[in-house]
Formats: sequence, structure tokens, C-alpha cells
Amino acid sequence: MYAYGLNGHLWRGANSHESDRFVFSLTPNPTNLGSSYEKVLNIKEHHLFPSVTPYYKKPLLIHDGKMQWLFDHKGRRFLDMFGGIVTVSVGHCHPKVTKAAVEQMD
Repeated sequence: MYAYGLNGHLWRGANSHESDRFVFSLTPNPTNLGSSYEKVLNIKEHHLFPSVTPYYKKPLLIHDGKMQWLFDHKGRRFLDMFGGIVTVSVGHCHPKVTKAAVEQMD
């Protein structure tokens, strides 16, 4: 499954161009699945103060984010309804923002 976006659509701008189109996969990167769920739970149990420990039995373990989507350790996709300061406007790992960051770091 693929998602297509235009700058004009994402930011409600009036001057979008076909060349601004980007494509990204809505499946998580299998090499980006990180540590096992059990390992993360063990780390959480031994290193977080009880006051910051979540009260639910099985916490959500996010491993990847693309635009407005988050992916857990099983590859399930979730719509990010919370976001953060920047993800509200550009999403997680927006291709243009990622490209600009890499260019600045090189």
C-alpha cells in the first residue's frame, strides 16, 4: 500500500506543483524493528521510576513513524492522533525534512 501527498494538500497551500509529489510505503521497514518487546519491557521495569511507569498491562511499543502513521513492534499501523510540536505540521520522517537534515549534516 502506498500513500501519495502534495505539499498543497498537506499544508493547504494554494501553489502546489506535481513535482512536489512524494511517495512512501505504509509498511514498516523490517530492519527498523529494534529490540524485542520483552527486552524493552525488562529495561522499562528495571530503569524507570514507578511514578512514570504506565498503568496498562501491555504498553504500545513504537518502532517506526512515517508521516502521520506509527508502527509498533509487530508492524501494526496506528494513526498518530497526538503528534508533537513538529509532527503536527510535517509528520514523522517527512521526506523533504529528512532530506534537508541530511544535507545539513553532510
